[in-house]
This record gives sequence, structure tokens and C-alpha cells, in this order.
Amino acid sequence: MDWSPVRMGGGSSESRADVILNWTSASNGQKQHVMFDILGERENDIPWPGFRVRPCPAVDANSQECVEFIQSHLDACDEGHGTCDKWIPKTINDADQGATRPSRLLEIVNESGDLGLLLKDATNIEGNYTALSHCWGTLQEAQKIPILTKDNIAERLSHVFLASNLSRTFQDAVHLTDRLGLRYIWIDSLCIIQGDKEDWNSECRKMAYVYGDAYLVIGAAYAKDGNGGLYAPRQLRRVEFRTPTGQLVKAVVEDAIKSRVEHNAWGSNRKFWEAKNLPLLARAWVFQERMLARRTIYFTASELVWECRSKIDCECSEMMMRERSGQASSVKTRYHYVFNRCTDLARPDIWHDIAAQYSSRAITHHRDRLPALASIAKQVNSHGECVWLGRYLCGIWEQTLPDGLLWSADYQSATQVPNGTNDEATHIRSTNTSIPSWSWLSIEGRVRTSAAPKQALVRITGIDYVLASDDPYGECTRAEIKLVGRVVPVDIFISTTTQARNSREERPLVADTRPFECSEEQLAETNMVALQVGYFVRMRNTLFWYCCLILQQERDGTNRYRRVGIAHVSKQAFASVDEESIVLV
Repeated sequence: MDWSPVRMGGGSSESRADVILNWTSASNGQKQHVMFDILGERENDIPWPGFRVRPCPAVDANSQECVEFIQSHLDACDEGHGTCDKWIPKTINDADQGATRPSRLLEIVNESGDLGLLLKDATNIEGNYTALSHCWGTLQEAQKIPILTKDNIAERLSHVFLASNLSRTFQDAVHLTDRLGLRYIWIDSLCIIQGDKEDWNSECRKMAYVYGDAYLVIGAAYAKDGNGGLYAPRQLRRVEFRTPTGQLVKAVVEDAIKSRVEHNAWGSNRKFWEAKNLPLLARAWVFQERMLARRTIYFTASELVWECRSKIDCECSEMMMRERSGQASSVKTRYHYVFNRCTDLARPDIWHDIAAQYSSRAITHHRDRLPALASIAKQVNSHGECVWLGRYLCGIWEQTLPDGLLWSADYQSATQVPNGTNDEATHIRSTNTSIPSWSWLSIEGRVRTSAAPKQALVRITGIDYVLASDDPYGECTRAEIKLVGRVVPVDIFISTTTQARNSREERPLVADTRPFECSEEQLAETNMVALQVGYFVRMRNTLFWYCCLILQQERDGTNRYRRVGIAHVSKQAFASVDEESIVLV
């Protein structure tokens, strides 16, 4: 058995050195290896150059040491981060409607030596509060979560109920809030009347303010349901040994690959799903909570992670050093950098990232796909009517049309995102929704949005978009886009070979759904067309193709079509084809 140090990084003072341990298996004679980090907690703990000293996570996540880690970051954020202030509404109407505070908060009181909670009307409460971000779990586990209902709201407003009767995650969040010296906490299931659509709609519109106004959001990152709590048992591997030359080494050893994957999960454009023990990050509602929050402390299986609008840090300081050196940034800090310092021209670009990140995450009810993104859209357009964006149309900004229609299902990562396997459907279009087929929100599954084509070849002549309420980011009752462009009929066949499924030459259609929403029998009876939207030129202006929407005619003889996919078609296909008017639904 032998080991060798391997330097990783750019050679700066913040570079890292990993160790590779090599050995030959006694059972099969195969050479094997494992890579791990050796970390020193104090200067001179490790005598070799290249092994940096960095803080080590506390042994106990419920320790005073962890509370001090949180408090020190809160103090630094309060004193030095101007972008982490409360999100003040930009419209008088919202302020007049009381939309800047949650309707209810839970007051933490001491009840005979135990902590209790009393539901309070938050209208006139000005004190700081925490908000909990958590996983409800499976439908079976979600039924065990304590909730606020029409039947018990009067009692909750008048009588204290003990925190010890709540789920483990709720208990831990209440006790942490109390240890931080805060008096109020907001928990969705206990502050929104469950089963009351009117109350849910009212509070849902306030999410940007609920999380943006919270003094601190507490993220139960490793708990898959209410039983997990905040505090995972930690196993730190401390070693002490002497080198062959007699030098004393004191170190903490950790799995380098596992550590790197867990740290990578927080970055922008990273595959968060590769970190198997961060179920919170896989939820669509939580992605919105993360983007809206001023700052969040996440309790992972191995350490605390601090994320605010200005920086990201962890107990071992790895993520802060990455961000400082420019190696990586969190999706949240990049998001707020764009909206605080960049022009409106940069907003459509960040929206592409938001679409990819959001669509990668799981959501229990398809009807929630629009509201779970609405407050992010509201914040994107928080400076009022942004001329670069225009109206918000079910996940697409009006001023980005027709380019905004050129999204596609991302199959490359489909088997890795939550709930995706080779044998299961990874992209599904729900029929029980008001979301139009031309919106990427109509699909459950990861999508990628396209860069603008070199030239748009379709004209939008009208948009018939009727909202279901006065909320411009809410549901719609009708969403139709009228266009004028070139349309050619196409034949679609379904191939089951791997080559055909993954090769553009063999299978130019990137279907919106997987499996395809039309059976072979339906395809034979359905009129399919390709709508020319724009063209791209690559490889020094020698490769030229049209980007087309593949559409299914609603009924014979009509000009109404619904989207089923996207394809790249050669320019010869549209030779001598006249323009015609169609309606996308």
C-alpha cells in the first residue's frame, strides 16, 4: 500500500492538496485507490507544503460552537452587506395591501420550562423572525406534519401549544430561533390555513416578502421529511501519527470526492442532484425560497452552510475560498449580483439559468409549477415595468419572444435529476393545467432555454393572455400566441433504438415529453407541422439550419396548434413555402 499527495488548484495560497491511497485487492488482485483530503485545524499541524489549514466542522451540529458560527455571520451580514437588507416593495399598491409581511407569525413563549408557540396576527408586529425551509416528505409523511386549519385557528390564536408536540424538524427550528434571541418564527404549515384556497392564494403572493423579510431562513437541508430534524450525527475522522522522519501530524481526514460533490451542489450551473444527501435542494418550492431569502443557514449532514445575497460560506470555509478565488459562485449570489448591479439587458440571461435550475427540481403537484416560480419572477421585475422584459407569460417574458419559445427538454441529465431513471418517464406534460403548451412550465422535467437565433423568421401578430386574477404572475385562463411564419407538414416516427434516441442525425426531433405524448397510432392520424422560428449559423458561417417548433394540429381544418417538440431542419425544407397565420395554444 502506498500514498501520494496530489496538488489541486491554481498554485495560490488557497490551493488544495489531496492524497491518493493505492493498494492491491487481496481478493481479486485488482489495483484500487481512494482519494481524500488531509486538513489541518491549526498552523504546523501538517508539516508538508501544499496542505492548507482550514477550520474543521464542529463535532456536534447542536453545539454552542455552531450557534456562534451562525451569529457571527449574522453580525457580519448586518454590518457589511448592503445587498442583504430587507426587500422593500417597489409598488405602493403592494404595501397598501399589506403584502410586505406574512399574515401570521408564531410567537415563542416559555411555557412551564418548555417552549410553546402562540399564533399571532402579524399585521402590527415589527420584530425580526426566522422562517423555516423544509421538506414535507412523501404524501404519507406529509400527513403527519402539524397544520393550521379553519377548525383550529381560533384555538391556536388564543392558546399556547407546546413545541415538543411538533415534528422533530419544527422543534429544532423553534429551539434554534430561541437560542439566537429571536421571538418569532414562520412555518408554512402552521401559518397558512391548509385546505383554504383563498388564504393559500393570498399568502402565496407574499412569498417574496415572507422570505425576503425574514431575519434568517433556517434550511433543513439533509432532512427528507419532518422526522429528520436539523442536527445530523457527524463523524469527524481525526488522526494523529508520525511521518518516517519523526514529524508529528495532526489532521482531519475526509472523503475528497464526496466533499467536492457536496460543495459543488451549491454552485451555479452545477448538478446539485449528485449530492445524494441534500434532498432540500431538489424541491422546486425550496429553490424559490432560496432565491428570495436575505440569508439562509443550511444544516447539512456534515456541516453548516451559510448563504446570503453577498456570499456563501461553510464551516470548513471551502466554499468561501472558492468564491473569493473566482473558481465558483453560488447560484444565489450570482442571481442577486445581476439584479443589484447589472443593467436590465442582463436579466434575460439569468432567467435562462433560473429556468434550467427550477425545472430540474421536483414538485408534488403540477398545479404548483406556476406559483412556485411566481415570486422569483416578481423579484426579477421588482423595479416596476421593465421595458426589457414586458409582460410575464407563464414563465416567458414577452419581450424575449419569439426566442423565448425555443426551449427544449434536457434529456442529457434526465436520469440524474430527482425521480428520473432510465425506465421511468422523465418529462411529462400534464393535461390538467391552464399552462399553455408553448411554455416550458407545461413540462415536468429539466429544460434548457436557447440563445437568441441569428435572425427571427416568425412574426408575432397578437397575444391573447387572460389572467385568472389581478396577480400578473398568477394563473391564466387563456394563453394564445398568434404568429405569421412558414409551416411545412412533417411525419414523425418513434424509434426505440439507443442510437436513434440520442443522435440528432437519426432523430432530429427533441420531443417535449419522454416518453412521447403521442402513440404510434395517434401519429398516423394526427397532422404535424414544423414552424420555422429562426436560423443559426455555426462553424465559421458554414453550418446553417432552421430552428423549428414541431406542432400538432388541434383539429382538422383549424389553424390552432399545440407544441410537442423542437427540431433543427435544413433550409431546403422551407424552399418556396409561403407564410401563413397560426395560433399557438
